[in-house]
Amino acid sequence: MIDVYNVRQQTGMVHQAGFLSLEFPVVARRRPRRIDDDLLVLDETGRVPFMQWHVVPEAFVVLKKVAEKYPETFANFTMVGPFIPIILLESLAKAIVELYECKLGEISQEEIANAMSTMQNLEEVHFNVDWLKKRLLAVKNLVHCDALEALRRNQQVEMESLRARMSLLEKEMALCEKEIAEAKKETTEGLRGQFLQRQV
Repeated sequence: MIDVYNVRQQTGMVHQAGFLSLEFPVVARRRPRRIDDDLLVLDETGRVPFMQWHVVPEAFVVLKKVAEKYPETFANFTMVGPFIPIILLESLAKAIVELYECKLGEISQEEIANAMSTMQNLEEVHFNVDWLKKRLLAVKNLVHCDALEALRRNQQVEMESLRARMSLLEKEMALCEKEIAEAKKETTEGLRGQFLQRQV
């Protein structure tokens, strides 16, 4: 389970383990920096203002798009402080990037469960992430369907193997029955010959 409070800061880098493993490195620079179509003005720590805090540029680009498309996400987020809100905002950005860039073949049920825990943690600090949870549930369902399809394929292979084995056993049984019939015939004919000889 991922706890958004259980983090450590390393020279402008927020690190979290598990599903939210994507890190946003911060390089201290004062000159503007272009990311996608945004020309960002960085402060002395290499961060960009978002709301009343400063976040790393990569997180800013994600959060800006979220604020434009889903403004309700931050409507009830009232946590104060110089550090924890930044961690939460960057954690949200990381969760979004992970969910929208994940590949079904590379994500496990455990990672899905960790992501659900992350959503719950974000909701506890009043982020409205219903839209993101829908994406997560869609991914979860797709992963589940993919797992079921893989199970079906494995069962199909196993059934074909069993059919082949059964066909081989049927052939072996038919051969045994033929040999038994021939042995009985030979035995019967042998006994009949001995009986006729005695009569003579």
